[in-house]
Amino acid sequence: MNMSSNISALQGSSIGHGEVEKSPSLLTRLVNGMVSRREAQARRYVQAHLNGLSDTRLKDLGFTEAEIAEIRATKSVPASYWL
Repeated sequence: MNMSSNISALQGSSIGHGEVEKSPSLLTRLVNGMVSRREAQARRYVQAHLNGLSDTRLKDLGFTEAEIAEIRATKSVPASYWL
């Protein structure tokens, strides 16, 4: 074992000098794409559902007045909802 492999092992990296990091496999890219599209679809579904609810119901669900105003103004769910 040489010194550079010892350093790589200590740093938790298997890529040494001059090596190129591999890009994700085709399967990984396909799965990531499917997950991304399903997340976007879920967001659209939730946005449409929340836009149809009354302000009272949104308040009952825990949304603040500012978040409700943002839902009504932008027709989208505030970022704080997804966190």
